[in-house]
Formats: sequence, C-alpha cells, structure tokens
Amino acid sequence: MSATGPRRSPLGLVAGLAVAVPALVVALVLSDVGGVLLCIAFGVPGVILAWRRPGQPIAWLLLLIAVGLTLGTVRTTASLEELTSGTMDRLGQITSWANGTGWTFVFGGILGLLLTFPSGHLPEGRWRLVSIV
Repeated sequence: MSATGPRRSPLGLVAGLAVAVPALVVALVLSDVGGVLLCIAFGVPGVILAWRRPGQPIAWLLLLIAVGLTLGTVRTTASLEELTSGTMDRLGQITSWANGTGWTFVFGGILGLLLTFPSGHLPEGRWRLVSIV
C-alpha cells in the first residue's frame, strides 16, 4: 500500500468487469429480480476488490459466487415433460444446465472464502494440506 492509499489496477477493473457485466446481463435476461440482486450483491464488491487489490483471491472468489448465483437463478425454460423425456430445445438445455450447475460454483466460491478469509491466502502449517484437499 502506498502513502496515498491502496494501489488501483486498471487491468483488475477490466478483468472484474469482464466477469461481472456478462453475468449481470444473463441475470437481467434469464433470471428474476432475486437473481439480479444476488449478482449485484456479490459482483460489485468483487469488482471493487479486483480493481483495488487485483492480487487478492477474495475478489475473484466473490466474482465466482456472483457468476454461480446468476447461473443458479436462471429460470428453466423447458417444461417438466421436456426435462424428463429429453426433448427440450437448445435454450431449454442451456437454462437447465445453468440452473443445476451454477450452485456448484456458488458453494465452491463460499468454500474458498472460508479457507482464505481474512488473510487472503490458504492457512499455513499442517492445515494447509487439509484446506487444499
């Protein structure tokens, strides 16, 4: 940290926005208000941290959670009959995949936050191997 405050990285801002903006667009188009709010709640702090401290893994974990929440809250366009028979169209396949898979990213990001918070890196010593596994 410099005497004027934390260093800001335009590259971190661009990279953070490159992750958050498409997630927000997907949430606006394919999700409901709750999905949009969840994307914003985790995406904005993630972008700010990526801009102010691009080397901080917590920023990227917050963005991963925002993307996962966006995917997890996508409304499935296929009907129950189409899902069970496998006759859904391409959009139905994509929205079904996103709705089911997005939560994997959310829980992976939350686990990463639990392991790295508040120091910003994995624990040292004997707990490091446990946290990696």
